[in-house]
Amino acid sequence: MEIKIGKRTAQVKFLEKRENLMIIEVDQKVYEVDVMMVGDMIYSLIYQGESFNIEMIQGSSPNKYDVNTLYNSYQIEIIDQAARLRSDRHADGEAGDENHIITPMPAKIVSIPVSEGQEVAKGTTLIVVSAMKMEIEHKAPRDCKIRKIFVKEEDTVNVNEVLIEFEG
Repeated sequence: MEIKIGKRTAQVKFLEKRENLMIIEVDQKVYEVDVMMVGDMIYSLIYQGESFNIEMIQGSSPNKYDVNTLYNSYQIEIIDQAARLRSDRHADGEAGDENHIITPMPAKIVSIPVSEGQEVAKGTTLIVVSAMKMEIEHKAPRDCKIRKIFVKEEDTVNVNEVLIEFEG
């Protein structure tokens, strides 16, 4: 995925997770960071013996955040493959073709409050996943009918796996 901070865009890969230790690659450089959620969207990070606290506040869309540290604030945008696909489709005039929920990163399925064949309204939570110690709700982008659910609760999924397909 890419993370855009101001005018800078960094290529980020999550390589491994062992309890609180996250091994990530940023622009081809590997970092080992101890990450712990200490509050609602508040994280403590330890990197090379230094401690950093960050607060993430949801921005104007699901992939945009205001990130606050002790001394600085940043606006970031997470550009995963699903967001890039949506953006490309919007650019091509095919915005109505998005009929899948796809996971942008490895995750664990927490809950699936809908069932196949169910009609749902725009904004209805379709699936909740846990990734990087955060629970992420994927909501219906429009009124639709659930065509197929490819996973079940407690499943572990990989990057770009289709979780739910819908129509309408």
